[in-house]
Amino acid sequence: MIKRFRNMSLFVIGLLATAIGLPVLNATALPSFDVVLYSMFGEGSISALLFAALLIGMVLFSMKKLVESYQLRG
Repeated sequence: MIKRFRNMSLFVIGLLATAIGLPVLNATALPSFDVVLYSMFGEGSISALLFAALLIGMVLFSMKKLVESYQLRG
């Protein structure tokens, strides 16, 4: 029961951090990810898609490792 509550609270904290963080970044005029990809690779470049897929894969792999290590300790 405590583990379920902890997981649910971490999920809610992540949602709140996103809901608060993204508008703050937008207000500071930080360019969005598509603007950065366009300036790095140009319009319609397959390299931009590969780069985005690589970044998404790295984030997912890191999150998987983090969850596994968290479950081993808990």
